[in-house]
Amino acid sequence: MAVSSPSDTTTRYQGVYARHRSGCRLGHGGARCTCKPRYWGRVWDPARGKGVKTKLFPTAAAAYHARIDMAQRLRDGEAASLSGGLRLQDARDRFVTAAREGKGPE
Repeated sequence: MAVSSPSDTTTRYQGVYARHRSGCRLGHGGARCTCKPRYWGRVWDPARGKGVKTKLFPTAAAAYHARIDMAQRLRDGEAASLSGGLRLQDARDRFVTAAREGKGPE
């Protein structure tokens, strides 16, 4: 699995990445990390056909455990709870429909 951006690096845990701060010197001429990175995990969701990310955690171990929990929820069929909430397009469509019907915000 590819690393998502130049500020993300792999960790010793499979599917867990370190998100480095913008001022971190990691990768500049072989320099060592100068920040305190946060960690996130990714699990493949076959129903959506794409990876699902965990939130950011202070330690790689916490991100690893969150990744394991997310994988279990996906296996148990709880993919709908991982959707991350309402999408902007869906919110816009609801707003336009409500405005046309003369309804106020819910």
